[in-house]
Amino acid sequence: MKKLIPFFLKGFLWQLFLRFKYGKENKIGKGVILSKDFICGKNCTIGRNTIIGKEVKLGNDVKIGSNCIIEKLEIDDNSCIEGRVISTGFGNGHIKIGKECYIGISNILDWSNDITIGDYVHIAGSSSGLWNNTSVKIDRKSCV
Repeated sequence: MKKLIPFFLKGFLWQLFLRFKYGKENKIGKGVILSKDFICGKNCTIGRNTIIGKEVKLGNDVKIGSNCIIEKLEIDDNSCIEGRVISTGFGNGHIKIGKECYIGISNILDWSNDITIGDYVHIAGSSSGLWNNTSVKIDRKSCV
């Protein structure tokens, strides 16, 4: 089947399918991979080469940058995730991001346990991380 469709039509047909499935008001970039259980609101934008894994739900007017890897994440309305953001973890947790939030470029969000980010929160530092798992007991005497 792959050989029957010329390469220049594959991208066009894929975008046409995505517009049909998720609505023409949503913009889904080239090279995006979507899980079967992905739920998308209206007027959302997903950048190129982003991987949307299991248990992802987007509200309305959500923007996700290019080259992100996102799973086990719920994002409320009017929030933005910049490029190269990764959500990762080992466990049964989920991440919930409130409305009007901003997650800066190259941040890491750990869903090993639940994380709730409230409304109007900005995580603006480049390459920051929200980690919520540890196997090491912290020695409080060494903290300054």
